Amino acid sequence: MSIRLPISRRALSTALALAAVVAGPAQANHRPGGAHLAAVGPVDPANGFPMWYLDSAGVRLELCLDFQNALCGFVGNEIPNPLDPVVFPTNFPDEAFWWAGGTIMDSNGGGSADLILGLEAAFAGGAVAAGEQVSFGRVRIRVDNLPLGTYTVTHPYGTDVFDVDTLGPRSINSSEDIGITVPGVFTGALESSISPFLTQVGAPPGYLGDPNVPGPVTGSVFNTNFFRIEGPDGAFGAGNAFLCADPALGANPLSLTDCIETDQFTVMGRIARAAGVEATRVSYERAADGTGGVLDVFARTVPGQSILLSAAGLPNVSLRGNADGEYFARLRYTGAPPALVNLTNTSDDPDSTVTAAVTDRVDVLAATYDGDLRTLTIQADTSDLFLNPVLTAEGFGDLDAGGTIVIPAVDAPPSVVTVTSANGGMDTAEVVSVAGDFNPVAVVANAGLDQTVAAGATVTLNGTGSSGSITSYTWSQTSGPAVSLTSVTQVQPAFVAPIPAPTTTIILTFDLTVTGPGAPASTDSVTITVAPPAPPVANAGADRTNAIVGQLQTLSSAGTTDASSFAWVQTGGPAVALLNASSATASFNFPMPVFPANQATLTFQLTATGPGGSATDSVTIRNTIDTLTTTRAEFRTGSNQWRVDGTSTILASPNGPGDNITVRLASTCANPNLVIATRATNNLGVWAYNESGTPAARRPGTCRRLDIVSDRGGVLTQVVLTVRN
Repeated sequence: MSIRLPISRRALSTALALAAVVAGPAQANHRPGGAHLAAVGPVDPANGFPMWYLDSAGVRLELCLDFQNALCGFVGNEIPNPLDPVVFPTNFPDEAFWWAGGTIMDSNGGGSADLILGLEAAFAGGAVAAGEQVSFGRVRIRVDNLPLGTYTVTHPYGTDVFDVDTLGPRSINSSEDIGITVPGVFTGALESSISPFLTQVGAPPGYLGDPNVPGPVTGSVFNTNFFRIEGPDGAFGAGNAFLCADPALGANPLSLTDCIETDQFTVMGRIARAAGVEATRVSYERAADGTGGVLDVFARTVPGQSILLSAAGLPNVSLRGNADGEYFARLRYTGAPPALVNLTNTSDDPDSTVTAAVTDRVDVLAATYDGDLRTLTIQADTSDLFLNPVLTAEGFGDLDAGGTIVIPAVDAPPSVVTVTSANGGMDTAEVVSVAGDFNPVAVVANAGLDQTVAAGATVTLNGTGSSGSITSYTWSQTSGPAVSLTSVTQVQPAFVAPIPAPTTTIILTFDLTVTGPGAPASTDSVTITVAPPAPPVANAGADRTNAIVGQLQTLSSAGTTDASSFAWVQTGGPAVALLNASSATASFNFPMPVFPANQATLTFQLTATGPGGSATDSVTIRNTIDTLTTTRAEFRTGSNQWRVDGTSTILASPNGPGDNITVRLASTCANPNLVIATRATNNLGVWAYNESGTPAARRPGTCRRLDIVSDRGGVLTQVVLTVRN
């Protein structure tokens, strides 16, 4: 398996600093951060790239540029002449690695799951060219042919969660490239996830692994030295050779087809053999008479190195270092300072040498901006008091002989200025503002849009459209009947609109005043129009003919509008007792019609009153007629037995409210209206009276007619009574 990490040259040339890119249809949550690289080494003068990177575990790696060495992982003809030594720029690869690693698993449908990791050297323009050198750390995840769903990907440098919503190749396609900044600046890669460097178990001496033979690795700060993908049940085929052994992994704790994993990685990384050295500053001071001066030499590399300074006409001097890898030397010279010095790390084998230009030291003494005068003043000096080389403020021009330049008509100064010397020195300083306080932004009140509201409505005033550095809001009513604001200092106070007389409109006006620091107060007005109340519309409901005698009847004003009070009165029919007559809903029990009548009509009037006046409406309610029948009306004198039965249209529970049937002698009898008996109907409406041995007082005598009535208004008169032995 190749571990090369190809990158689109076009994408590289347009990438942003510290860019994290997630591409393709899947969306990922950024994984938790781990360790970061600890340091980057001096630039190798042979190729313009850092000589090494140091990880958080103290492992230092160099670029592996030996094309004849299989452990460097090169494939194909990646330089013009692969059999010749690597020479920059004529025989140099367009990408190389301090460290690289990766692994691959089967996915679905012949696709794969790839994890590609690396710390890479490349060129901003794509082609090998001086001044285009860049470095970056990469974590790339690509997975083909996944079913839709959520997937958790775990690898040595963290965890990502992806929502896959597109089928096909590269269902997951995520690349994180961190460190691509300005060419020649190599510190951005320190923030990548590639740290510490993974090491293959049993790696060859001097290397972190074999890029041609997969094997287990160590080094993950998360203790996740594997590549695992967990998804929904059935995400992977049952025959996949990489199914996870633990069924608890993935979405289904009882399934194995929701997870794949491997711990077999290829790794490339060569332990750095040279520390190198980098000159961070070499400057001189020269006396005004030109007789000589002092050299200050600053350098950096790995702590504990032997660094030798040499220059034409000067004795060799050893630099003194500290535990942070910083080195320094100071020595005197006579006459003119040397143009170049050599720094040699004699601890390396072979020695590493860099050549650094000697420059004067420039000090920016002041960089001040006067906002009232709109002038930028820059003052600087040079350490070469003999030649007093020309000093130039970048972007503004040369300083005068006294080391000063005043730039007029500067509306907005830069945050820093840089002064360079004709002899190579340079210094940068922050610009300090000394005058020209800006006036606060004016406050502008905005009391909101005019409104038309209903009587009695809750109205909110709105000052949120006001602008500026506002420190206070004050509302005041300027016209109309006084209302009570919830607060006069809130941005959005509220009040209840007053109720005008019918057909009358009320106009209310309010002022909003806002204040701010150092700025005049501002006032704006808003008008609130309170519309006249609408006259009520009374609705006593629809007339009804289905009331049942003795049952509770409800009077409802549900269709009434714009009313706040209600009054019900009876205007016709047998008098009843109204319950809740001053409420929106009243009620009464329907009375028994006066015998022999079997139906009554009751009339009620509703008066609805509101801010807009009063209105009335009436409703009539009539009971439904209880229809009675007799199937037998008989009296036997031999046993003094009554047998009277029949039906009613009012059924008993559970089919109806029930009814009581009263049998009496007819009004035409000698003993009129004598009650013989009362019987209840059943759930089918059937009633029956059967009694033997009836006392003489309830015998029919010579009467041969009955009247039968019910509690629900049913009436049968002059029913023929059969009398026999």
